[in-house]
Amino acid sequence: MQVFHLAWLSLYAVFTAPPILPALVLVPSDSSAAALGSLSAMLVGRLTMGPTYDLLGPRRTSGWLASFARWR
Repeated sequence: MQVFHLAWLSLYAVFTAPPILPALVLVPSDSSAAALGSLSAMLVGRLTMGPTYDLLGPRRTSGWLASFARWR
């Protein structure tokens, strides 16, 4: 259940970032680069974590990801 909620939360975070970009006073090239970077990070994360979930299972993969994120 936690993995499901993190998945929709990450998708929500990717698509809500562009509306707040005007408040950051960025030039158009910066805002498009930020949107592209956000989308590409989401795609890379989903493409790497999906097969890892299939290989190791959601509990081990989420535990490994939480441990890795804590060390950084």
